[in-house]
Amino acid sequence: MEEPTEEPMEEPTEEPMEEPTEEPMAEPEATLRIWADDTRTPILQDLADEFLAAYNVELIVEDLGVVQDIRSQVLIAVPAGEGPDIYIGVHDWLGALVESGLVAPIDLGDKRGEFVESTLEAFTYTDGNLYGLPYASENLGFFYNTELVPEPPTTWDEVLEIGRTLQDEGQVEYAIAVSTGPLYNALPIQTAFGGYIFGVDENGAWNPDDVGLDSEGEIAAVAWMAAAVEEGLMPETFDYETAHSLFETGQIPFLMAGPWALDRIRASGIPYAVAPFFPDEGAPFLGVQGFMINPFSENVLLAQAFLTEFVATEELMQLFYETGNRPSALLSVLETTDDPDLKAMGQAGANAMPMPNIPEMGSVWSAADNGITLAVTGEQTAEEAMTDAANQVRDLIRGALAGMVNLPGSYQDQVGCGAAWDPACEATAMEEGDDGKFTLTVDIPAGEWEFKVALDGDWTTNYGSDGALDGPENKLPVFDENGTPYFSVVQGSLLGKALVAQTIFDNKFLLGFAPVQPNFYLVPGNNQVTVLWDRSITEEVGDPFFAVAGDSTSALYNPNYRSNDVEAYAIWRNAGQTAPELVAFFDYANTTYTDVTCETVLPDEDLHDNSSAPTGTIGYVAGEECPEDFSKGQSIDQNMYFNNGSIGGGPG
Repeated sequence: MEEPTEEPMEEPTEEPMEEPTEEPMAEPEATLRIWADDTRTPILQDLADEFLAAYNVELIVEDLGVVQDIRSQVLIAVPAGEGPDIYIGVHDWLGALVESGLVAPIDLGDKRGEFVESTLEAFTYTDGNLYGLPYASENLGFFYNTELVPEPPTTWDEVLEIGRTLQDEGQVEYAIAVSTGPLYNALPIQTAFGGYIFGVDENGAWNPDDVGLDSEGEIAAVAWMAAAVEEGLMPETFDYETAHSLFETGQIPFLMAGPWALDRIRASGIPYAVAPFFPDEGAPFLGVQGFMINPFSENVLLAQAFLTEFVATEELMQLFYETGNRPSALLSVLETTDDPDLKAMGQAGANAMPMPNIPEMGSVWSAADNGITLAVTGEQTAEEAMTDAANQVRDLIRGALAGMVNLPGSYQDQVGCGAAWDPACEATAMEEGDDGKFTLTVDIPAGEWEFKVALDGDWTTNYGSDGALDGPENKLPVFDENGTPYFSVVQGSLLGKALVAQTIFDNKFLLGFAPVQPNFYLVPGNNQVTVLWDRSITEEVGDPFFAVAGDSTSALYNPNYRSNDVEAYAIWRNAGQTAPELVAFFDYANTTYTDVTCETVLPDEDLHDNSSAPTGTIGYVAGEECPEDFSKGQSIDQNMYFNNGSIGGGPG
């Protein structure tokens, strides 16, 4: 028998394993763009990854600086179909935004009950729609010096009585002081007496036909302030720095200020507390900040989802509170606020009046502030001043000043206006000439002044520096005692370019040019030509443009420009299409050129000691401002270089 044999076993082999491959990341389906301020931007940017994971939408947050800077950018970008999907703003912008169709309604759904009701009311317009998701509120608080006043007074008369006693004891200078803008910063006094700005209709909406600046309560409040000033218990000037410095140095026992002032008051070391109420139950203005949606966005629903799901959360609102130093608009965060000052301000602002968000409010500020100022300085009675202010507001609302172009500024009270910064003052209204240009001529005393351009008698449309909408103030020249202005125009600025263009036009487009070619004569000879020439009229008579360039008051002034500027005569020969060939060069000897504008400084030359700088040092580049103390004398010949790369002595 044959022995059985085993079939050879095949060794098992492992199936090759496929390497796992990562699924490629899907491209975001959309982009959501937010315009925010410098405080909220980093917090919102941290939501980008979470939002991308949830919606596959890229979140872009752009920092536009402070909140107030966002408004002018929205007014420009959104109507043009540009700008963000969401932007941060303040509730009292609604008048201009809603009427212009630049903000979309928001539906908070079940989230609505989680917010402080007054903050929602602030973002609700007269049409009943909610236009913002609030995140913070702010109002004035009533500060008192705890070393001078153990318990806060409950009436405004008691405020003066305490101040009077402390003043008699030599401990204080005044009882109280008010910051810049008395309508806002003294509103708790005005409302305590029954004063108001606008009434409300049967639906609780602001009624611009009911102007309360000349109401009995408003006049009584202004008269109270005027009497306090007359008695020496309150300064007659309304100034932020003065008021705060007096409180921080213990010279007044009471101050009305907002949360924005907490850092400086705490840093002063003055012992203080914030009362949980205002005397006589006065009410401050309530300002509310929040998120608004661009109605022209392609992602309106997505923007609303982002706000309700990612912003309206306790975690994010807590971060806003911690970084913004403002009471939160979310109830759960507000209830756990541990800052005693903010908590007291919130209590004092329980009856705060939301800043009217209707467009007509823009007609109120200057008129009211000027009226109060005229009364407390004694130039008018309280009744006269506030009646005039109320009538000015009514005229503005009716459009009586439509078309006015005004130059409100710090100088106005010097030229016939009741107060400074009044966009409705007739004395500074500009007149339109036959050429379409608006002009204003006034005599301004010596000093440094600022101004803006305002349209239609109020601040709704105003232009500042470089013509920017809502831009910073323009600076007027500084005048000496003789009325002589001292100012300089930045080269290349809008004003600089305009002055250059106007000067060129005024001089019938006369500009500088090369020296005039002299009259010359050719005398042919035996294989030679003799060249004879007269002096250039530039050398004899001078360049007519020097009258402009040599005038230090001209926009085209150039201290390097010279009248009889001929340094050499050159003879060039040209045959056919070839380049000109220099035949002879006759240079005036021992002539020098003093450069005071850095035109001949090379990029590696040191401007500070007029000597050659080490290799690689950049001492000057074309267009750089030349040092005032720089001047450089050098011999003139055909090899003198200019910083634009040209070399002297070339043809033409």
